Amino acid sequence: MIKTLGEDFMKRQLRQLTLGMTLIACLMGSVACESTSSVKKTKVRSAHSNWVEEQFQTQIVNIGLEKLGYEIEEPKEISYPIIYVSVANGELDYSTINYEKSHLEFFKNAGGTKKLERVGVITPDVI
Repeated sequence: MIKTLGEDFMKRQLRQLTLGMTLIACLMGSVACESTSSVKKTKVRSAHSNWVEEQFQTQIVNIGLEKLGYEIEEPKEISYPIIYVSVANGELDYSTINYEKSHLEFFKNAGGTKKLERVGVITPDVI
């Protein structure tokens, strides 16, 4: 086999470039996965009704937020109209409760889409 000096040089360069890119990708990945200081200082406030299913949904979301680095306040147990108004006024950060059909009036009375945003569906096709 005949090799030129250029081939060895190119292989070394390619290996160094590959190693460098791999290290950069690993560093970027680790930085992206770390919680920022602003997340660690952010308290999340939530609420649910007295239904055990809604308490469960709220706790699951709070566990996920806590794992992301947020500080979780104890969820409040309050009535539906107060939940909607409290989220709309910024007194709560979120609620997993939004039964689109049966809670339409609560949603409208709290300001509707001007003050509230429905994000995703946890329990589809609920009355």
